[in-house]
Amino acid sequence: MAAGEGVDGVLIGGCHPGDRHYQDGNDKAQRRLDTREEILKGVGMDEERVWPRSIAAREVEILKRSQR
Repeated sequence: MAAGEGVDGVLIGGCHPGDRHYQDGNDKAQRRLDTREEILKGVGMDEERVWPRSIAAREVEILKRSQR
C-alpha cells in the first residue's frame, strides 16, 4: 500500500479476560472502546471498520482466516 491510500480497517487485539499479562490493560481498553462509536462518528469513520477482539498468541489461525 502506498502512502496516503489509507486502510480498510483496524484490528484492536488484546488478551482474553482472565488471561492477562497486564492486569488492568483490558479494563482500560474496554473503557476506551465503549466510547468508540461517538469518537468515530466525530471523525466521519464507520464503526464497522474497527474490529476489537480478544485473542491469544496460540489463536493466530483466527487472524489468518479473517484476512480472506
